[in-house]
Amino acid sequence: MREGNAISTLERKREAISNLEIDTTAKSQVFISHHTNSSMIGNIISKLENVSTDVNLYDVIYPCIEYTSSQKEHEDFIKRESSRPIGTSRKIRMVFAIANNYEADLIIVANQESVSFQDVLHAYKFIIGESSRLLLNDNRKQKYASYRLPNWGIPVWDNKTVFSHSYSFNISDLNSKYNSNIIASALLITLSKYGSRNCNILIEENDFETKKIRTGTFGDGKSINISDEIVNNDDLLTDFDAGIIITDLADINCQYSPCLTSLFPVTISVTTNNSAIQSINVSASEKFVHPVVLEQFVDLFNAHLKYITENVNFLVTDLLSMSITEELHDNSISEKTNQIPRENSNFDLLETLNSVARRYPNQLAVSDSNNSITYSELNRRSDFIAKKLLSHGINEGVNVVVSLDQTVELILVLVSIVKAGGTYIPVDPNYPIERISFVIDDSSATFVITDLPEVHSMNNINVISSSNLFNDDNNMSLESISLPTHTPSNAYVIYTSGTSGQPKGVLVPSKNIVSLVDATKHEFKLTEKDVWTMFHSASFDFSIWEMWGCLLTGAHLVVVPRQTARSPYDFYDLLIKKNVTILNQTPSAFYALQKVDAEQKSASLSSLRLVIFGGEALDTYKISNWLKRYPVGCCRLVNMYGITETTVHVTYRNILHKDPEFLSKSVGVVLPGWKISIRDASGVPCLYGIEGEIWVGGVGLSNGYLNREKLTNERFVIDSKDGQRWYRSGDLGRMRPDGSIDYLGRIDNQVKLRGFRIELDEIRSVIQKVPYVNDVAIVLHDGDDVQSSQKQIIAFIESFEQVNPDKIRKYLKSKVPEYMIPARIINVSEIPMTINGKIDYKSLMLKVNNPEQEFHGEANNSKDSYLSIWRKVLGHAIEPEDNFFESGGNSLLAVELLSALKKEVNDSLTLRDIYINSSPKALEEFLSKK
Repeated sequence: MREGNAISTLERKREAISNLEIDTTAKSQVFISHHTNSSMIGNIISKLENVSTDVNLYDVIYPCIEYTSSQKEHEDFIKRESSRPIGTSRKIRMVFAIANNYEADLIIVANQESVSFQDVLHAYKFIIGESSRLLLNDNRKQKYASYRLPNWGIPVWDNKTVFSHSYSFNISDLNSKYNSNIIASALLITLSKYGSRNCNILIEENDFETKKIRTGTFGDGKSINISDEIVNNDDLLTDFDAGIIITDLADINCQYSPCLTSLFPVTISVTTNNSAIQSINVSASEKFVHPVVLEQFVDLFNAHLKYITENVNFLVTDLLSMSITEELHDNSISEKTNQIPRENSNFDLLETLNSVARRYPNQLAVSDSNNSITYSELNRRSDFIAKKLLSHGINEGVNVVVSLDQTVELILVLVSIVKAGGTYIPVDPNYPIERISFVIDDSSATFVITDLPEVHSMNNINVISSSNLFNDDNNMSLESISLPTHTPSNAYVIYTSGTSGQPKGVLVPSKNIVSLVDATKHEFKLTEKDVWTMFHSASFDFSIWEMWGCLLTGAHLVVVPRQTARSPYDFYDLLIKKNVTILNQTPSAFYALQKVDAEQKSASLSSLRLVIFGGEALDTYKISNWLKRYPVGCCRLVNMYGITETTVHVTYRNILHKDPEFLSKSVGVVLPGWKISIRDASGVPCLYGIEGEIWVGGVGLSNGYLNREKLTNERFVIDSKDGQRWYRSGDLGRMRPDGSIDYLGRIDNQVKLRGFRIELDEIRSVIQKVPYVNDVAIVLHDGDDVQSSQKQIIAFIESFEQVNPDKIRKYLKSKVPEYMIPARIINVSEIPMTINGKIDYKSLMLKVNNPEQEFHGEANNSKDSYLSIWRKVLGHAIEPEDNFFESGGNSLLAVELLSALKKEVNDSLTLRDIYINSSPKALEEFLSKK
């Protein structure tokens, strides 16, 4: 058992152990010996008074003798003196403290890089008279091994912290069977469970005469290897994850600490007396490991010590597969709930919207490039359309697919469906008709509201055009129709990508929308004075937050046309023109917008007060220039983590200019009413710092997948211990002691690109249906070693004949949305496999820059600068007449293309020029005429 378990608070625990502000650069070792024999004390005093004549003062700081008047003063002096580092001095400091009861303590302090433990012990024996001379090693300077930073330590950060503490815990329940190999094995297994891959540890063993150094490793084979060979100190080239320092003392009345500051991210100090273990201390600097994480680490390490000792013939795999609850019997697990009470909150969607309309009747509610309506008009017109929908047969529980352009009319239709009692299913009208048709069939929708002619020709579906809804022909006949008095239980269904190769619909209750706004309203200071944009497609759940977050707080919603959303320059102008205050962006879209802003002489987005990121992982390094241009005091940046199945957002974190690098993966703390847990593969909560699957619970949980009961039961689970319902996200994360979450990517092959959740297997399954394709591997590449700096989807195709990427892209356009079409399509002779039968992605990625076959046309050998720039940005070969956006390009890559063309071709080019003249040949002709 770890010493100090009975202490109730961390502050008390810190007080009981080491909580001293020390020089973190000093690697000071401390030796203390206690004496009660009065004659020996007299001899030591005499020796100390004359020691300066026996040795060179270069070696020993003039000895100090201190008399204390009380036991408390004596203990305080010992504590203070034994924690005072010696810095980088090569001298040995000796202090002798004498209490009035003739008890005394001799304290010897030295820098362990300059003075060995053997030197310290020789100095002690010389002082007590067991040695006639003070013999010190001539070769003083010791080279100590280097270490690597732990990815699980999650050090604390409050923007004021100056790392200056080293924390330690003593293991008190010692076993006489413990030895260096058992300690090393327990440490390696603990490090492995904390996620240290291929971990290495140093084992240093000291006695009076010698120092012995060995190493221990834990490799991919899940086998422990502790070397018997002694390693020369100068040969230690490995970066170690931890170190064990074992010191055999000459006297049971002596104490020794090899370092005041932990020499490694985790240092285990063991003292023995004639090989019998006296103490085990585990320490770490707060710079690397949070003290709460260290406390749990020690508990797990201690459990492994006991298990290995009690099970001599244990199998490493058995211990690795053992769950935390089997090893630990306390509640130190990572699960956080934000249950801030929300008094008098109303969670009825329509009642909340109506109350806003009554409060701000003349406030501008929604606008687009052509129209605008106030809240009273929104209320009146949506009531009228809702009655029309009821007359068509749309009422409680009816699923309605909506595929309309982004306009004021779209917002009116969505609100009207909810008022009629239906559940709306938004589908982008730019999607392939095959995908729209799939959503209609899969959702069992009986109505579709759209102007797409292809849908109007479909059978067994009621199609309503927008003109039918917005004309005033039958006003009189609608007067007798009464609207429902309550909000429908389900508000909407959003379709997301699916691992089976087919999308799946997420059914979301209407109360969840109000809960989301209620949970964020105070934190983000959302008011009727704000101006929001609906930048994202209605089929992407980020738009749910944009639309309802704005309307339920009385603000002005600017609906952004899709063409404007695709042009960062046009969108930038719109933000200035509309005085937008709240902007929601995927990081990819924001990076492009930031480039446009950087081209301006001054910061022009002065009205912007809040930017919320979501949809994909944020690289905080890429927004450092924005933070310089727009300080957080003027424009607040918030990174949010969310999932469609848990109603858009789950956590939030404020981004500060001085955030350290290790916070780049943090997505913050859970929203009020939501709860989050990090679980292992068995569903057991993980310790702080250990990565696992993110489970989400609380008020944001959706009702599951539409018409997919089996999948719903797999992903939405009931915890058998407390009966709570959770959603298993499939995302990897780890939790910090403050409840904040680090997002570490996907467990499966699902990725996020430009805010869209994409199952790479869905793309693979579509390409796999091409007759001459044998096998396919799809990879999301970060772009760090291909021509483009943007993330790209790359398709590797093993086929029976030469693959033409243009034909594959044309085929994909009829099957999947534009954002799912690979930027590069590479023909390979075979898809490489690992020995385990899985795709060898490492070998596959070697073909990115050296493809075996990639489609080349006649012009590919041309030195034409236009083609060269196009190929560089897109990352693959194209023809002179190939359209940029039909060849894998998008609005973000268009900004990159413009930047390159400005530098190498013509600096007067605009983004509009590229959109109009979107092939190399067309742009060249345009410029020649210009």
